[in-house]
Amino acid sequence: GNGCAVAGNQLTCIVGTLAPGEQRDFPVRAVFDTTTRAGDLFGNQVEVSQNGADPIPENNTLAYDITIVHAADFIVDSYGDQTDLTPGDGFCATFAETCTLRAAVMESNALAGRQSIALGYGVYLLNPPATGNVAAVEPQQEDNSVSGDLDINDDVVILGLSADNTVIHGNGKDRVIQVHPNGRLQLEDALLTGGSPLNAFEGGGLLNSGGQVTLARVSIIGNAAVNGGGIANNPGSILVRESTIMGNVASAGGGGVSNQAELELRNVTVSGNRAQSGGALAGGLGIARLENVTITDNSASSSGGGISSPGETVVAVNTIIAGNDAPTGPACGAAFRSQGNNLIDKLDDCSVLGETGSNIVGEAAELDDLTLNAANTFSQTPLDDSRVIDRGSCRVEIDQRGMVRPFGSGCDIGAVEFGADDVPERLTYRTFLPLVVRK
Repeated sequence: GNGCAVAGNQLTCIVGTLAPGEQRDFPVRAVFDTTTRAGDLFGNQVEVSQNGADPIPENNTLAYDITIVHAADFIVDSYGDQTDLTPGDGFCATFAETCTLRAAVMESNALAGRQSIALGYGVYLLNPPATGNVAAVEPQQEDNSVSGDLDINDDVVILGLSADNTVIHGNGKDRVIQVHPNGRLQLEDALLTGGSPLNAFEGGGLLNSGGQVTLARVSIIGNAAVNGGGIANNPGSILVRESTIMGNVASAGGGGVSNQAELELRNVTVSGNRAQSGGALAGGLGIARLENVTITDNSASSSGGGISSPGETVVAVNTIIAGNDAPTGPACGAAFRSQGNNLIDKLDDCSVLGETGSNIVGEAAELDDLTLNAANTFSQTPLDDSRVIDRGSCRVEIDQRGMVRPFGSGCDIGAVEFGADDVPERLTYRTFLPLVVRK
C-alpha cells in the first residue's frame, strides 16, 4: 500500500509498485518554530530501497540542504534573469515557470501597494551571457526592468540574507538598481556590485531619481560611474545605515556617493573609493548628514580625498575623516558643517563650520584593518590606543555591527564601538539550495 509515517525526525513512505519510468511524488511541508531565523540551514537526507535486488545501489541516497528565507510576497527560486510573463497577475513566473529577481521586481511594480521579495544565498547575475539555448539580452534604455538595471517604480522591499552572501551583480553592463520618482525601495542584507550604467553617468550601484530609499546592512562594492560610483542621489531621499560603501570609482565626483538631494549615512564605513573629486562623498545642492561614519582610505585625483562639498551641504557628527588622500584637501575639499565630536586628521584646504570645540583635529584615527564583521559588512575597529574611543556623543544606540553603544564610559566616534562584543547572533552559510518560507 501507499502512505507515510513519521517517527521523530524521520519520514518513511511506502511507494508501492511502480512500472518502469513511473514516478511518485510525496510533497512534504515543514513547519518551523519561532526560534528559526532567516538564514538558518537544515540538512536533509533521502534514501530509497526496494524489496528485490537493486542493480545500481549507488544512486539510492541524496543529501541536500534547505535554507530558510524571509517570509515575503515573492520568493525568488532561480538565479536566472528572465522577465515575468504577465506583470500584474499576482504571480512571479517566467517562461520557465521560475521566479527570478527581475520577474519579482516587475510583478511588484505592477501591483498596488507594498510588495516584498525574498532572496537566498548566492549570486543573482543581471544581464548574463548566453548559455545553452538561452540568448544573451543586451541592456536597453528602458525603465520597466525588462533589461539592464532593476527599475523600482512602486513600493518594493527586497530582503537578502547577508551582505556577504546575497549578491546582486550588474555584470558590468548597467547599474544594478534605479529608483524612479514614484518608487520606494527598502533593501536589506545584500551586496550590490558590478554596476556600470549604460550611459556611464550616474550611480554605478544605485541611482535614486526622485524616490525614497532605505538601505540596511548593505554593501555597495566595486561599482563605477561618472558621478556616484557607488550611489547617486539626484533627487530624492536615501538613508543608509549599518552598511559599507567600498571600492567604487567615479571618473568625476563622488567615488562612493554623489549627493544632490537628501542623504543620511548612519553607522557606515566608506573606504577605498576613488574619484576626481570627493573620493568618498561629493556633496552638491542637497544636504548629506553623516552620523557615526568612518571615512578612510579614499582618494581623489584633484580635491577632497574624503569629502568634496561647497559650503554647508555636508553635515557631520561623531564621524571619522582620516587617512584619505588628494593633492588638494586630503580630508575635505572646500568645507563642511560640524555638529561636534568628529576626528579630522588634516584640515589642509578645508574649512570646518559650526560646532568645532569637541572635534579632534590633526591626529590619526588609529584603526585596525578593514575586516568582515559579525553582521557581514566591512568595518574598521579602533585600536586600543585610538583617540576616538569614548570621545563621541551617544546619539545612536548601536554600531555598524548591531552591537550596543556605549561600551565603556562613553560612545566612540565612527561606525564601530571599540570593545563591544563582536559575536554574531547566528552563523551564516554559503549554501543556497531549496527554499522554505518561514511561517
